[in-house]
Amino acid sequence: MNKGLGNPFLITKAVHLSNEQILEYWTDLTKNAGGFKNMIKPTNTMPIYILGGKGSGKTHLMRYFSYQSQILRHKNRILDLLNKEKYIGIYSLFSGLNSSRFSNKGFDDETWKPVFEYYFELWLTSELLIILNDIFNKLALKIENNICKKIKSLFDCKIVSRFDTINELQGFISDLMREINISVNNSKPKEIEIKVSRGNLIFGIPELVQKNIYDFKNVNFLYLLDEFEKLVEYQQKYINTIVWERKNPTSFRIGSRLYGFKTTNTYNADEKIKKGSEYNEVILDNELRKDEKKYVEFAKRLCIKRLYAKGYFTSSGEENIKRLGNFFEEFDEYTFLNKVKDKSLIKELSYFDRLRKQLNIYFTKEKNINGSSIIEEIINNLKVPTNPLHEKAKILFFYIQWNKSNNKLLKISKIVKNEYTKFIKGVQNSKFGILIGHYRGDMMAQLLKGSREKIVYTGLNTFIEISWGIPRNLIIILYEIFESSLYNGEKPFTEDNKISIESQTLGVLNGCKWFEDDSDIGGKKGKLIFNCLYRLVNLLKEIRYSDKPSECSVSSFSINENDLSIDSKNIIDLMNQHSILVELRFRKNKNSKIVKKSYQVNRMLAPLWDLPLSRRGVIQLNKSLANSIFDYSQHKDYDKIKAKIIKKMNAPFKMKGELVDYSQLVIPGFE
Repeated sequence: MNKGLGNPFLITKAVHLSNEQILEYWTDLTKNAGGFKNMIKPTNTMPIYILGGKGSGKTHLMRYFSYQSQILRHKNRILDLLNKEKYIGIYSLFSGLNSSRFSNKGFDDETWKPVFEYYFELWLTSELLIILNDIFNKLALKIENNICKKIKSLFDCKIVSRFDTINELQGFISDLMREINISVNNSKPKEIEIKVSRGNLIFGIPELVQKNIYDFKNVNFLYLLDEFEKLVEYQQKYINTIVWERKNPTSFRIGSRLYGFKTTNTYNADEKIKKGSEYNEVILDNELRKDEKKYVEFAKRLCIKRLYAKGYFTSSGEENIKRLGNFFEEFDEYTFLNKVKDKSLIKELSYFDRLRKQLNIYFTKEKNINGSSIIEEIINNLKVPTNPLHEKAKILFFYIQWNKSNNKLLKISKIVKNEYTKFIKGVQNSKFGILIGHYRGDMMAQLLKGSREKIVYTGLNTFIEISWGIPRNLIIILYEIFESSLYNGEKPFTEDNKISIESQTLGVLNGCKWFEDDSDIGGKKGKLIFNCLYRLVNLLKEIRYSDKPSECSVSSFSINENDLSIDSKNIIDLMNQHSILVELRFRKNKNSKIVKKSYQVNRMLAPLWDLPLSRRGVIQLNKSLANSIFDYSQHKDYDKIKAKIIKKMNAPFKMKGELVDYSQLVIPGFE
């Protein structure tokens, strides 16, 4: 095997993988096989809609359970396949229908509806027959002629064309489709003669095969139909209808993006298809996110498969998991803090310069003639020359107490100094220990910003955390890191070479920028979504880099749905459907009937605004603030409301004669 044959993360979409690569790159959710199989239950006749964001793995998952992958798994041994798997997967993309042809052109949906139904029936039947032809040839069955005669009877009109084999039947179906294509392309839908009722072929052929061929006695036929979002609403209603009307031994797995499931209506008196009775639902994003430890293991095994396939690893075994992380240079916090400490020996650091100015404003306002000497004593009480992180913690502690009392600042600085001494001596339950534990990430980010250095995102575990349950996001990030590493003259994933922090940081930013661009739905809605996003992230960023952040590691918000305008609700729903926001939980107060929802900015966007990846604090947005962010008609109020909020988080806080209005932001405390 040749070593290092290009970027192992080059192919990012499963639709571009060959059948062999689908198997080669396949990674199950658990170490032992069965994780995804238990999720989509291929032998179960209950239909399942598989929903997920872009890159969540729907296509790879569905293609893995298709006949093309089944036959490779069983090395062309058909009887093994039928006996062991007990289903045949017929995979197709709805985009292959080119369904937009069956709309408009001077005709309404009611005119196009029967034409689309008929074409879909033939199209899916053709996909089924291609597979049956291959199976019949491999089994050398002698009853094709008999099966074909029975299939003829499924049509509503007399079929004069002769077909004695499945291959000939498939050719006949292709001819019918060709005739439809000509009429559709020439905008003549009313000239099409419909020769078969819905479901007669796609349900009838599997039933005939199961009844007449012993080897299919216990075999189900599973239609795996991907890219449901490509269909317009009337077409989705039709698919819902045949899912509802399905007959054994047939079932469906329908793949769709989160925003793509437009309707649950059917054509049966416009009744809705009911979840739990007519179909089940799997939201792949949620399945991958609900157990973070399991997802980390899954993601690492996925990377190993890629590296092994390209020759960087000699095996795809679990023994490579620890080795995998060693290829990435890690950010050395100790070295960085020493660098900051050395700077402090030459000149006063920026955060002390900022504090000094704030204290000057405060004591000038207070008309304290001893202000200068008090300021120097306060600053000396807060200094820790040997540890800039602890110094930041002392200043944060000071800001918190200053905001509470707004007087006797010298006394406060002495209290902070005493509390820090207890912490250094190892006193249990120290306030400093709790503070550093909560705000460490934010304080490090502020130190990096103050030193004019980039916020770094390094290490495989960090990239997995950013990808947040979406495998393609991880693959994109690693692709960009690999390319940046090559550009910087490095040799990624070879011997003991490490990918530099610079290459990792640049790769992460490029990957996240790709996600931002890919999330843009375009048009007025797309522009509106990103205007709302920019307002939200600017608020979160200013909170994070304020003197006294209201919450630690803030990248999430909570809202009372009853406070939202219709436009705000619609935009938040749209942002959630397109994975720009990720819903965290649903909460309802039984007494007040208040419905609260919480959302986090997608972690793939966090590095673009230097926001934290982890979630600890959640800010609660009140009515005016929430609507100023998400309702276009109220955007004009945003700057004023945000300025009030941020002012409360920066010294000198409340001054004499000032009224403090806390109604704009409710601080729920640590969650």
